[in-house]
Amino acid sequence: MSVYAVTGAASGIGEAVCTILRTAGHEVITVDQRDADIVADLSTAEGVAVAVAGLCERAADGLDGYVPCAGVGPNFEPTKLVRINYYAVIDTVVGLRDLLAKRRGRVVLVSSNSAPMDFQNEALAVALLESDRAVAEALAVESHKVLSAVYGATKRALARWMRHNCADWAQDGICINAVAPGMTRTPLVTDEMQGGTEALQKALLEFEQSIPLRCMAEPSQIATVVDFLLDGERSGYCCGSLLFVDGGIDAQSRPNEF
Repeated sequence: MSVYAVTGAASGIGEAVCTILRTAGHEVITVDQRDADIVADLSTAEGVAVAVAGLCERAADGLDGYVPCAGVGPNFEPTKLVRINYYAVIDTVVGLRDLLAKRRGRVVLVSSNSAPMDFQNEALAVALLESDRAVAEALAVESHKVLSAVYGATKRALARWMRHNCADWAQDGICINAVAPGMTRTPLVTDEMQGGTEALQKALLEFEQSIPLRCMAEPSQIATVVDFLLDGERSGYCCGSLLFVDGGIDAQSRPNEF
């Protein structure tokens, strides 16, 4: 039996990941704002510290894998969006490095197929990657005028952080990879399609209709790929990989780039 930790475990992709791992007989330590082993608000430094401390206590012998799945969508308040989608992910991953090294654990980040899209957000992505938090939050407020700009920047920065750091972490036996989901039927997306602004609802519907497979993903379809990347026997030579799980939208939009 392996020991895994998952944030954002109470719903959506995180919940689906937990279901797959538990069905296989593994122990899963969950982190979320509710219904979790460790209850923490990852939009705050205090919440991140609570999550890391709780995981260090519960998994003192090490972690076989970590999936920081907690995240919010493009319609969220911009400064909290960057704190949850980027800083909380990186800060918890770094905080758990020693636990992961004990078991040569694997990390799977949740990026997005929006990461390579041009939302006029490159400056914000760079500021996030450089850990210039004051500049990043100021840029987030400014960039939020463009739909999905802040969200896309956080996911772009996550993918870049993974690629920048995977070689160093591999020296500790830790493989870091990431999935890039497309539009997925999570409670977050459902809520935005039903209760978001008219512009957001229109954009989401148009995006779904543009997917080559003509439908959004179910959380379980993303979770199966996360499970593959967590399994060292099946994906042991994957290191620094970004797997698009988006129904073909990335290939359709960038056929000459890979």
